[in-house]
Amino acid sequence: MAKSKLLQNVREEIRRRGYSYRTEQSYTSWIVRMIRFNKLKHPNEITPEEIVAYLNYLANERNVAPNTQNQALCAIVFLYKQVLKTPMPELDKLQRAKKPQKVPIVLSATEVGVIGPQISTSDYRIQMAVSVSFYQYWQRPTLRISSSLSYFQFVCFPENSFRCA
Repeated sequence: MAKSKLLQNVREEIRRRGYSYRTEQSYTSWIVRMIRFNKLKHPNEITPEEIVAYLNYLANERNVAPNTQNQALCAIVFLYKQVLKTPMPELDKLQRAKKPQKVPIVLSATEVGVIGPQISTSDYRIQMAVSVSFYQYWQRPTLRISSSLSYFQFVCFPENSFRCA
């Protein structure tokens, strides 16, 4: 597939427009994947339903991020508009990949009040040690823990985050 006339034309058009080498690699990769998904059909023979099926496959079966699906779509649009010089078919039934819901990393005041009393002292120490190491590694907030691990005081800050004081 690397020596095909189509991919050579894609590369030439990308270079003519001054796109980066990484964009060239990415676009050609997405175009090859779409062609392989559609059983090696030429893009002129691929129907809009097959393009939508490929992009929906990325979103639903491969669980790609929205930006990844968008990059594949941009490569396909570039292929049809700039290289093949044909109008891009309508993609009415395209299902966009959904952004994952952000899970909060800190607890609200009510959550701390509910969880705190249910944890025994030894479990609490272990859980706080794990939490502190996790936060230090991923978030790097300022955490101060008293020398006695038996007590922690949670202080509420304006942005509804909690820190050990």
